[in-house]
Amino acid sequence: MNKYIAIKIDDIITVHAAGDPGGGYDSLCGIDSDDPGIGHSEVDVPKGSKINCSICLNIFTAWEQFKKSDFEI
Repeated sequence: MNKYIAIKIDDIITVHAAGDPGGGYDSLCGIDSDDPGIGHSEVDVPKGSKINCSICLNIFTAWEQFKKSDFEI
């Protein structure tokens, strides 16, 4: 699984943390990369890109407080 996913939304490319492919969303922030009805399509991640989605960053920052041992699963 790739760490990054690039999604073109109305001709603007945004780079996100990749989500759970089995969870129904392609990005950590819950964006579907294949929804032409609302202008979303997956594109190649531009070389040298970093995540530029503020929602992905907010989720990552919130999760930094947890350790694997905090979960019962």
